[in-house]
Amino acid sequence: AQTGNLPERHRYKGSPSTMSKITLHEKLSVVKSAVEGLKRKLEILLLEKYAQQIPPVQPLDLDQETSVCSLPLETAAASPEPVTASQFSQWADDVTFDLTRVYERLAVTAQNRKVMVSSYATDYGPSHNRFCISQVMCSQSFSTGCHYWEVITKDSNGWAVGVAHGMIGKRDKLGRTGHSWCIEWLGPKQQLSAWHRDQEIVLHKDKPLKVGVLLELQKKTVSFYSITDKEMLLHTFEINTSVPLYPAFWLYNLERNGSLTISDTSRGKACSESENFG
Repeated sequence: AQTGNLPERHRYKGSPSTMSKITLHEKLSVVKSAVEGLKRKLEILLLEKYAQQIPPVQPLDLDQETSVCSLPLETAAASPEPVTASQFSQWADDVTFDLTRVYERLAVTAQNRKVMVSSYATDYGPSHNRFCISQVMCSQSFSTGCHYWEVITKDSNGWAVGVAHGMIGKRDKLGRTGHSWCIEWLGPKQQLSAWHRDQEIVLHKDKPLKVGVLLELQKKTVSFYSITDKEMLLHTFEINTSVPLYPAFWLYNLERNGSLTISDTSRGKACSESENFG
């Protein structure tokens, strides 16, 4: 249908009844334009579909505090999405992605709780803090206390989950400087590693489908857990810093539609509180 927009001299040669040959270049240009348009429409439809599948976020009760943070490792409820409280649920925080600190080719949906690799740049507006690589940080930061959040990682084959100073550079990859700590999964290598100061520790563990992050600032540690029907410790870093820390994430930018989703841990927290009162 788009060949009708070609100049008249390209469509006819000599008499009006004689059709000239359209060059291969012109044909490929028409096909390429049509395919790019279809890709864009499909991507938008997919993002809208995924956003509808994420349940609405319930507000957390942030007023309740506790003076004891560390507990022995116990078995959690046997469910992929446990309703029974995790041992860390009482410290659960509601964290969301910061639209001023997300790479332009990462699409944020589902009330700023899901981030997906996109084929196209997203118009987030100008920001001098925006990453120039495939990373995103959360809006919330922590400088005291004990904090916990969970991230669904099963929908990506290349990712990193960690914490970082707000001063991390726009081109600094997570775990490669002294300002960030993370665990990272690389699908092509089938390898899980811990990173800090550009130093890698290979963990020799399977890919976690969900990662729990426990930030214990009074102990100056951050721990990463694999969350399934139990909580398995993957790695713990010592973090000697007094600067506020932000949840931070990296996604492999060649994996189209690969995504990370922040879990709604408020369900587990509600269960934990009801069990304590019971």
